[in-house]
Amino acid sequence: MFKQLRLFILASLLFLGIVLPIQALEIVSGIPTENAQNITNPNIDGGTIDSTVIGGTTSAAGTFTDLLGLVPVITISANTVLTAAQCKGQIILITGNYTATLPAVVIGGLVTLRATTAAVFYGKANANDRIILSGVALDDGDKTASPGNAGDQITYWGDSAAGWTVVGMIGGHTDGGV
Repeated sequence: MFKQLRLFILASLLFLGIVLPIQALEIVSGIPTENAQNITNPNIDGGTIDSTVIGGTTSAAGTFTDLLGLVPVITISANTVLTAAQCKGQIILITGNYTATLPAVVIGGLVTLRATTAAVFYGKANANDRIILSGVALDDGDKTASPGNAGDQITYWGDSAAGWTVVGMIGGHTDGGV
């Protein structure tokens, strides 16, 4: 009823040659407005959120939200235990003969390890999780081994509470044992 009355009033005003400003039409229709900013292209390059400058950096790598939609890239130069926050689509660049230990399985987690140099790197499961490599379940806590070429990579997906499944790789990765 109210919608029909509103349309009748707007049609009557148009018939009489009265044109309401857009803001008045939005108020009449009950649609909230934001006059200070273009909603489709907000300007968020100034100010603070929880006392952190917008556009600044955070000292806690992997714990921020990337508003641009870019894939976060993390470089490791030592044996590293990854966190669940670092297994949300990240690419981990490994600079040498190091082991990246996956966290306890994160259902839906996705992480790619990629060699930047010609060195064997390892992707290791948490002690209570397994990795499925080329359809074969490795033992809990086992690791995969890269062939040792620059550009080798392997992508793990947290598909079940039991562990991680390799969903893609460049190079012939193998069971690296414990």
